[in-house]
Amino acid sequence: LSSLSRPGPAVKYLSNSKPYQSRKRSLKRPRWRTLGLFGMIGMFGLGLFADEIRPRFNDFVEGPVGRRMFAVLHKNNNSDDDDDQYHKEMVATLQHLRKQYSKQAASSTNNGITNSATPSKKDPPPLNAGQRLATGGSGNTTSAPRRLSLRQQKPQKQKVIDTNDERESQMNTRISRSIHGANNFVARRRDIYKRAGRLSQWAFRGVGYLYTHHGIVLSGMLPDSEEIHPGRNVVQIYDVNTPHRTDCHLLTIWVRVNGPEIFAGSAKAVKKPQVDSCYWEFSFDLSLPGEYSVDAKLLTWNGSAEGNDPNNMPIRKGKDVPWTKYPHHASIIGFKMYDPPHSCCEACSRTPGCVYWSSPALHFDHKWGCEFYFNSSDEELLAPFQYYTPDIQKQYVTQELRNKTNHHGTPHSNPMTYFMGCGWNFYLSGVSQCEHPLDDSVYIGGHKFRLDDPVATPNLRPERNLPSCDLEQHESLNGRWVREEYPSALTCPREMDNRKEIYSRLKHHNLLMFETSNPHCWFRDDLSTLGTRCFVSGCGTNKKYIWRSALAEEKQWHGMWKNYACDYVELTNKQLQQCIDQRKIVSIQTRGKSVAAYTNEYLQQRLSHVKFFDAEASGTPKEETLNVTLDTFGAPHLMWHNSSAEWRREFQEYPSPKPFEENFYAEAMYFVSEREPFCTAPRAQMINRDMEDILVPKGFKKLSTFDMSSAFSFDSATQMDGLHIIGPPLRMVITKLFHYICKDHMYPDPAKVATWRE
Repeated sequence: LSSLSRPGPAVKYLSNSKPYQSRKRSLKRPRWRTLGLFGMIGMFGLGLFADEIRPRFNDFVEGPVGRRMFAVLHKNNNSDDDDDQYHKEMVATLQHLRKQYSKQAASSTNNGITNSATPSKKDPPPLNAGQRLATGGSGNTTSAPRRLSLRQQKPQKQKVIDTNDERESQMNTRISRSIHGANNFVARRRDIYKRAGRLSQWAFRGVGYLYTHHGIVLSGMLPDSEEIHPGRNVVQIYDVNTPHRTDCHLLTIWVRVNGPEIFAGSAKAVKKPQVDSCYWEFSFDLSLPGEYSVDAKLLTWNGSAEGNDPNNMPIRKGKDVPWTKYPHHASIIGFKMYDPPHSCCEACSRTPGCVYWSSPALHFDHKWGCEFYFNSSDEELLAPFQYYTPDIQKQYVTQELRNKTNHHGTPHSNPMTYFMGCGWNFYLSGVSQCEHPLDDSVYIGGHKFRLDDPVATPNLRPERNLPSCDLEQHESLNGRWVREEYPSALTCPREMDNRKEIYSRLKHHNLLMFETSNPHCWFRDDLSTLGTRCFVSGCGTNKKYIWRSALAEEKQWHGMWKNYACDYVELTNKQLQQCIDQRKIVSIQTRGKSVAAYTNEYLQQRLSHVKFFDAEASGTPKEETLNVTLDTFGAPHLMWHNSSAEWRREFQEYPSPKPFEENFYAEAMYFVSEREPFCTAPRAQMINRDMEDILVPKGFKKLSTFDMSSAFSFDSATQMDGLHIIGPPLRMVITKLFHYICKDHMYPDPAKVATWRE
C-alpha cells in the first residue's frame, strides 16, 4: 500500500492478468509499520478491494489525511528501493538521450531536408522462425511489465529558466512527469476494460497488447518550448518501462503533427550505441507559425516479417478434423473475412494457446468464421471468446455441424506480424473490438505546441517561387500538407456535383463541382462527410471504437500537398484540353481494383469537361497517339494473397509500356488497419520499394502516395476502414498525374510554369 503514497508503479491489486514475466518484490517491513498497515486494512474491512469500496479508498489516499499517513509509513522504507533505483535509472537514461539530441540539433543545419516517414532502404531484420509474437516472443530479452498506477499527477507550474542547473532540473521534471503519466494512462485503459467486464480481452489490442506481451509502456515527448523553431524539430517516444531495449525496429508507430502544416508517417527507430538502448523519433520541418497538435497511434509488431506467406500455410481440405484430440474449442466470427482458410490459420497462429483450427466456425451459420481448438481449458486462454464448449463430444457439435467444415490445420510457425491497432482487423474486429478509441494511442503529455517565430528558414517557405516538379528529380523527395484559408463563395462557387452517371462510390461524400477557371478551388473538402457511411454489416458497431481526430470534423478544408523543392501545376480545363490535343491523347484510364475505382471517380470529374483526341476522324495512326494509364496493381490484394517473393516475380513478368503508352502507377497507401491478413503499413512500404526497383526501369512512372496519404489514413478512409483513403490524397494524385503528362509538352520553359496559376 505504501506505493500509493507516491507517483510510481501501481499497486498489485490492479493487475489480475498475468504478464509474461513477473517481478519479485521484497515484503520485509519494520514491525511498527506492519502494525500500521494492518490497522488501515481493518478500517476498511474485508470489502477493501470490492468495486463499490475502491473509489472511496482512492479518494482517501488522495486526501490530505491519507497522504500524511502514507508519508509516515513510507519514510525510510527500503523495500521499494528497486523501484526508486529503476526510476533514477530511467530518468538518467532519457536525460542522456535528450542531451544528445539537443547537441545534435544545435550543430545541424537545415540545408538537407529529410522526413522520418520516408521508407528505409533496409528491411528490419525478421524474427527467428517459430517465435510466437502472441505469446511474448520479441527476439529480445526485456524486463517484465511494471505494475501500473491510477494515481493522477498534479500539474506543476513551469519555472523560469535562469541557469543551466534550473534547465536540467526542469528537464528531469518533464521526464518524471512523462514516466508517471504514461503508467497512469496504461492503467486507466486497463481499468476501462475491467469496468466493462472485458479484462480478459485487454491484451488483444493497443497498449494492453504491448504491455502484456512485450513489457512496453510508451511516452512521447515534444521539444521544449524554447527548442521549437523553424526548421527541423523532433517528437521522441520512449519505452519508460524498460530502460534498455534493442528491438524498437519491430514496432510501427503512426505519428502526425497537425497545424498550419501537416506532417505524418511512421516514427523511426533510433539506436544510440553510447547507452545501449533504442527509442523512436519523428522529425518534421516547420515553416509556418501557429498551433500544432501531435498524435501517435500503435499499429503493428514485426510488420515487415518476411515470413508473411499465405501460400505456405499448413492448410488441409476436408472434414477429417481430429475432434477427440482437441476437446476444448471456441467459435469466432470474422469481419469481412473473404479468405477464411488462410485467415483462420493466421488468426490461430497469433492466438495464445490455439493448437488447431477449422473453417467455418461451428457455432455460427456464416462462412466468415473459424473454430479454434485448445489443449487446455485454462480460463485465461478461453475467456476472451464469446462462445466456448468444454466437451466437444457431448455438446452441440452434431454430425451435421461437423459436415460444415471444409478446411482445417495447425497454426504455422513462420515469423508473424501482429496488428494491435483499433482499426479494422479480419478477425479481431469480430473477437475483441477496442473498448475506447484511445486504446491504441501513445501517451504524449501536453500534446500541443506553438511556433511563434514568423521568420522561417528561407528554403522552407511554402510561398517562395519553386521550379516545376520533375518526375525523376523530385517525386521521391519529401513534402507536407499546407493548409490554406477556405475561399469565399465569390472566389470559388459552392455548387454541388450530384452527377449520378459519374459517381457510384463517392455519391455520398458531398463533392463540389470543379471550377473551370480556377482549379485551385478543387482542393476544398467537407472532411466531416468522408468515410462516415457504412455499406457492410458490422461496420457501424466497429467504427464506434476507431479513433478520428479533430481533422475529421472540418467542414471547410482547403489545402494541398507541397514538395519542399518544387511545385505542382494545377491545370484549368482549357489547359488540359490543349495538352490532350497537342499530345494526341486518346484515353486516360485507371487500372487496378477498389482503390483504382475510387481514384477513377476523381479522374472522371476532371475529364468530364474535356474531349479526347479523335484519331479516327483525323486519320492519325495508332503509333502516333497516346494512351495514358494510372495503375495501382491491386497492391492490397498482392500483399494479401502473395509473399514478397511472389509479388516481385509478378512485377518482373509485367510487360513494359509500348511506345504509344504512358503508364503511371500510384504507390500503395499508408494503411492503419489490417482489413485482410498482411495488409499493413510496413508491408505497403515493402511492396512500394519493390515496385520502384522493378517497374521504373521498365518505363513505368511512379507517383508517390504513401507519405501523402498518411495524414488522412484515420480521417478520410471510406467506412473508416483505414485502407480506402479518399478526399485530399486522391485529388492530389490526379493533380500530379496531369502535371507530369502535360508540363513538358505545353510549356517547355520552366520559368513560365511558375506563372501558370497567376
